[in-house]
Amino acid sequence: AMTIEQIEEFKREYFNAARVCKEAGFDAIEVMAGVGGIMSRFMSKATNNRTDQYGGSLENRCRLTVEVLQGVREVVGPDYPIVVRWSPVDFIKTDAGEGLDIEEAKQIVPILEEAGLDLHDLAVGWHETSVPLTTKRIEDGHWMWIAEQIKSVAKKPVAQGYRNTDPTVMEQNL
Repeated sequence: AMTIEQIEEFKREYFNAARVCKEAGFDAIEVMAGVGGIMSRFMSKATNNRTDQYGGSLENRCRLTVEVLQGVREVVGPDYPIVVRWSPVDFIKTDAGEGLDIEEAKQIVPILEEAGLDLHDLAVGWHETSVPLTTKRIEDGHWMWIAEQIKSVAKKPVAQGYRNTDPTVMEQNL
């Protein structure tokens, strides 16, 4: 587990990267909080077994992502777009339990939006999940139910690109 000092260093490096990207002329910042990265591992019950302010309750498990979002917002200013790529359903199971499911993810939506998110960029699952995510056996539009559920509670725009290659299917899911 990361120490509090390592968490603080992680945040400082993230804020610096956001500053550098903005100064370099990028049009937005994408905060990576999905597919099994550090922030998604904090948010998931399956991988977060911390007993401090970063573990336990949903609010505590989201704390690192919230602090990163708030810090990035402070660095880039109020009008600079911040996209958050996150995995509302991670399909991870460990001895500690199951990871994020759609009901808990819907509770995360307002937390991320209040912290400064401008766009939800949804990723399905994590890299190490045993659930097939993008194989040819998965039909176009199969994962749209996740975006639909997130959109049902989101006030900010929602994007998702898993298994959406057929323009007809994409139009049906607008």
